[in-house]
Amino acid sequence: MTDTDVTTDGRVARGQERRDEIARAVIDVVAEHGGRGLTHRKVAEAAGVPLGSTTYHFETLDDLIMAGLELAADRNLAMMRRAAERLEPGDDVASWLTDLVIEMVTTWRESNISERELYLEAIRSPALRPAATRWDDEFVDILEEHFGDREAARLACWALDGLAVTLLIAGTPPDREHILRQMTRLCTSLGAT
Repeated sequence: MTDTDVTTDGRVARGQERRDEIARAVIDVVAEHGGRGLTHRKVAEAAGVPLGSTTYHFETLDDLIMAGLELAADRNLAMMRRAAERLEPGDDVASWLTDLVIEMVTTWRESNISERELYLEAIRSPALRPAATRWDDEFVDILEEHFGDREAARLACWALDGLAVTLLIAGTPPDREHILRQMTRLCTSLGAT
């Protein structure tokens, strides 16, 4: 490897690190100010980088939103995978899903709110739809093993997403027993194993 290769590799790595810092800042800004409050300037301040860095790496606001959405999807899916790894064969899927959704709206509340705001931007921006669709599809992949077929897993995904939004809007502590009863009904009707 030549000195030029090392220098180029170092610049590429630093550039990727900067892009990652900015993407994390997008999620933080959306968490604090909502999607309407997202600007290059606020993201630069939150990331601790010059304004020119945000516009260099992400020319448009849609580019910033895409970076935030992709990172949000990756974070959320990693959380889902970790939760799925805790589910042992023979464990109660309804109980697992109940605990998962409660964790989403309590432990991960602020992150979950900003992630959902970024996700919903795909309604207005067709360029964001592939990232949102990937997020949905990979969550269905995680659930499919426990529901026996893809369509049942997709229905469970939709139910969990809707429930999470409802609980986030309610702003009150989730009632685990009530949620568990509903998850049990869902899992029974969808044939969860």
